[in-house]
Amino acid sequence: MCGESYYDKTRLKTITTKPLVHLIVGVNGAGKTTTIAKLAKLSLKQHKKALLGAGDTFRAAAVKQLQLWGEKLNVQVISAKEGSDPSSLAYNTIESAIAKNIDEVFIDTAGRLHNQTNLKNELSKIARTCSKVLKDAPFYKFLILDGTQGSSGLTQAKIFHETLALDGVIMTKLDGTSKGGAILSVLYELKLPILYLGMGEKEDDLIAFDEERFIEDLVDAVFVEQ
Repeated sequence: MCGESYYDKTRLKTITTKPLVHLIVGVNGAGKTTTIAKLAKLSLKQHKKALLGAGDTFRAAAVKQLQLWGEKLNVQVISAKEGSDPSSLAYNTIESAIAKNIDEVFIDTAGRLHNQTNLKNELSKIARTCSKVLKDAPFYKFLILDGTQGSSGLTQAKIFHETLALDGVIMTKLDGTSKGGAILSVLYELKLPILYLGMGEKEDDLIAFDEERFIEDLVDAVFVEQ
């Protein structure tokens, strides 16, 4: 069981219009595609209809990976030919969701941070497109952040936050070792809520972030080290 995150408790329960669209951003290798599958699985567990958008149109491997997850979860994936305009893909995905009375939409994006200016422009355009087609419907931007990246991960997060005004963070690759420093950095530096933690590669390996439990574990770890 995933549990309830800050997002579930404070925002999701107040939303009555649909589709609820999530734009999922992060650098390549952070685990965006796998996390999208986990979020879709969570949506299905809540008896909702989900739709995925393969918005990383310049990487055929990313599109294929999302399609494989879609087949496994029995969730439709909207895709386009390689090199297509990602904002058009986002538009088509949302239009399809509206037509099919979908509850939640999860749109993948590119993560080419080495080409920072182009990526920022691309993401900004996608966000504008989502806002335009959705009008008054809810729209959230979630960052997928690799918990093993340390200070470089925080730098990445700042770039995405400056570009999109993020609504929350999902931290991945936290299985096996404690990553308390990475979590504290996001909470303190960015003032963004951490929504979920990715604890493995399977579609059920997603848990809601529990602030109280995190603080307790952190304090316990300090005293154990002493």
